[in-house]
Amino acid sequence: MSNKLRFCFVYFLMGVTALCTNTATFGSDKTTPEFEVLSGDIVMKISASGGRIISFKYGETEILTQSSEHENFGSTLWTAPQSDWGWPPFAVLDSMEYLVEQKGTVLKMISEPDPKSGFQFEKTFTIASENTIQIEYLIRNISETSKSVGAWEVTRVP
Repeated sequence: MSNKLRFCFVYFLMGVTALCTNTATFGSDKTTPEFEVLSGDIVMKISASGGRIISFKYGETEILTQSSEHENFGSTLWTAPQSDWGWPPFAVLDSMEYLVEQKGTVLKMISEPDPKSGFQFEKTFTIASENTIQIEYLIRNISETSKSVGAWEVTRVP
């Protein structure tokens, strides 16, 4: 694995910024709720089902686990600590379809408000500048009570 790819993937795992290659465009497959962010040799595919990153390729090399045998493949946001919610993850936040907004170089996915957890997720994928894809997560407290929570990027690799 090249140093450039390692550097790119480390930032991707942190859920902050992935440094990528020159050109970047968005595409959508109209038959499924999936969107691609293309940037040079990098292709990131995001499903509207749960706002989950289901593929992250560098050239022909897939970085994320692709096994659909497991419900939790790819990479996604959960709240931490898990002890606050147990198992399984709340379907509204983890697997149900998100509202998708696309404007220019910004792809935004917004969950329905989840009354069980008291949260609503907003996931934004932005081509911020040349060679940069920024991933921003907003965890909105929709409950009547104050909450303390952490953002947990759960990423599965082969």
